[in-house]
Amino acid sequence: MESFELRIPQMGEGLQEARVLRFLKEPGDPVARDEAVYEIETDKAALEIPSPVDGRLERWAAAEDDVLPIGALVGRVATELVPAAASRAASAEPAEPDAPLATSAPAAATLTDGPRNAIASPRARAYARDHGVAPETLLEIAARTGRKVTPEDVRSHMAARAAMEGAGADDGMEAYADEPLPSRQRTLVYRLERSARGVVPATIEEPLDWSAVDAARALYKAHARRTGTGAPTPLLLVAWCAARAARAQPALYCAYTREDTLRRYRRLHLGIAVARPGDELVLARVPAADTLEVDAFRQVAEAAVRRARAGEDQASEAMQISVSSLSGSVVRRGIPVIAAPAVGTLFIGAPFEEPQRAPDGGVAWRRVALAAFTFDHRVLNGAGAARYLEELRRLVAALPDTLASLAG
Repeated sequence: MESFELRIPQMGEGLQEARVLRFLKEPGDPVARDEAVYEIETDKAALEIPSPVDGRLERWAAAEDDVLPIGALVGRVATELVPAAASRAASAEPAEPDAPLATSAPAAATLTDGPRNAIASPRARAYARDHGVAPETLLEIAARTGRKVTPEDVRSHMAARAAMEGAGADDGMEAYADEPLPSRQRTLVYRLERSARGVVPATIEEPLDWSAVDAARALYKAHARRTGTGAPTPLLLVAWCAARAARAQPALYCAYTREDTLRRYRRLHLGIAVARPGDELVLARVPAADTLEVDAFRQVAEAAVRRARAGEDQASEAMQISVSSLSGSVVRRGIPVIAAPAVGTLFIGAPFEEPQRAPDGGVAWRRVALAAFTFDHRVLNGAGAARYLEELRRLVAALPDTLASLAG
């Protein structure tokens, strides 16, 4: 049996890395030539990658959500016969000693299961040997860090072990322990890094009349008590207005795909940021949010938020605007970031009392919340973004009148 390497393919000029979305086969499964075996995501698209050979999947050498460079090893297929072209391509692949490793090493793996330098550098192995660090521990460090072990990694491991045992590290270093980034945080980082490489962000801000939100919610809660239905949170009321406001700005239905092309969607799909325990952030998705009346929007959004709180990240390529809020905190102002390919993110701060001139010349107070809108300047310009925020402000102020029928 031959062993054929599955590697991240080069899919276009300028692409340097891809994220492993999911595996379509388990180790031991039969694999047919041209059958999709795993799925990746690049800056441009999500793609299913086929196997170039018939055979049986030996193992995966990476983990779902790993971000790998082009050419990195993903898995191996055991095959009776490696096609000549595939064999040449595999043998021509340059060795990558620093390529990311699987985030979980097989239990039976040893330093002799492959080139030793792919697990740890010679200096790291010598340092580990001199300080009594077992070879199996080097495998654990490599799996945890996702790269070839260095002497610094060994020292860090020793310092962390000493700290856990209640003693200081021998070399006087400050004790700390490296730990892998959580899976969903790796996904979020990947999206944000995509945005940082391409998006040209700009941010504008507008106060919203929060007293109108409070009045509208009071109407809705009274209606819910009479009918036994639910009432939306203040954030969902604002999110509904955010989706409706996009109707006046067609550019918000677009996504930037490449230098001379915009992808225009027929409907606006809205994301709602949901915080989970451990400072984890996932997105709930409301499809075709611009077409929904307020109660239908409430039901769809509440169901999506429940799924997000249970751990389902619903982020999609077709989600042009996301809404984020810290209205339950003391944070009044924030500058949101965009996760590509979205065109904008709306941040709603905590409501507060703001002084204003009263008709009699005195001072009155009104309850407001600041809405900051970060938009992709490649798709939308400042005047268009300002019109969007102005329409949002108008719709929020009109909420009590819009929902007046609920009082009947």
